[in-house]
Amino acid sequence: VRSLGASGGESEVVQSYSVTLRNAGRRGGKEVVQLYLGFPPAAGEPPRILRGFEKVYVAVNQSVVVNFTLNSVDMSIWDVGQQKWVMVLGTYTVWIGASSRDLKLSTTYDVVTVLNPSTTTTSAATVSTTATSSTGNTPSSSSSTTSSTTGSSSVSPATSSSSAITTTSGSNSPKKDQKLWSKVGLAWPDGDVSNMWALAGNGWNRISWLYTYGPWPTTSAGQASLDFVPMMWGCGAAQDWKNAMEAGMFQNASAVLAFHEPDDPLRASSYLQPNAAAELWQQHIQPLHAQGINLGAPAVTQTSRGKTWLQDFMTYCKTCTIDFIPLHWYGSDCTSFQEYVTDMYRSFSNRRIWIT
Repeated sequence: VRSLGASGGESEVVQSYSVTLRNAGRRGGKEVVQLYLGFPPAAGEPPRILRGFEKVYVAVNQSVVVNFTLNSVDMSIWDVGQQKWVMVLGTYTVWIGASSRDLKLSTTYDVVTVLNPSTTTTSAATVSTTATSSTGNTPSSSSSTTSSTTGSSSVSPATSSSSAITTTSGSNSPKKDQKLWSKVGLAWPDGDVSNMWALAGNGWNRISWLYTYGPWPTTSAGQASLDFVPMMWGCGAAQDWKNAMEAGMFQNASAVLAFHEPDDPLRASSYLQPNAAAELWQQHIQPLHAQGINLGAPAVTQTSRGKTWLQDFMTYCKTCTIDFIPLHWYGSDCTSFQEYVTDMYRSFSNRRIWIT
């Protein structure tokens, strides 16, 4: 882990970190690299807060460099009295690992002076750096972590309810799984607007991705630096999906969504039987896995019928690659919402959950 010091400005990067992940296993596979930030005790924050994670594919005997950045908002807390973000003086700790319980590397830095509400001075030196390999050995000095990756299983943050996407282009290239800014996305069926950037917001809670219920992005989304997640609505959208693919619309995609509430017979344009959906999936969705794209399961309704439909789909589609489960929820009862998400998470092999 290396610290690159401060550059100031509320929305500018003030700390950057890099970690090298090496696959020492016998098969290529994916790993979720996570960065946690620990605030000084005076901040009154939890011991560790997830500030970024990226899912990368690492081939056998190969290495991948994963980069994280923290800006001053990421490193601040909300002061209710002042009604603004403030940075607390003191020592901050940065951890990087596979989960909050499997942290490989750590480093610390000190915030010694707050010059004004949007500019800070931090220590530019790398200090207190430790590294632990997957076998439990501790190197005497290291700027990377070596982890054994086997198969294609992954570890996801316990706090994840949806993922925001960034991408790298190219066939079989590793795909990032979340922008550092936020997991928050936008369901946007309304086409181009001139002020899409205003919807994106700023800071750690900004919107970082969107989907349009179809395979075609909006120009304004790209101008606002929002990452686009294509969606195949249903059977009737197959030709449109194929046209978009041939037009290169998925070149920079790192995730796709498939089939909008296919268990609902009232949705004639997307209603599908599980076996028919499995055939469509194999034909149009599964091939994208070879490009390193994360594949989302059909997004069923929150009814018991929806859960049964998805279970049947999984039975018919045993060879399908399902990277995450998109869920739909309608209601205002937070407890019921939490219970539903927890049940679906446990019912489908602890796969990552998106709320779409």
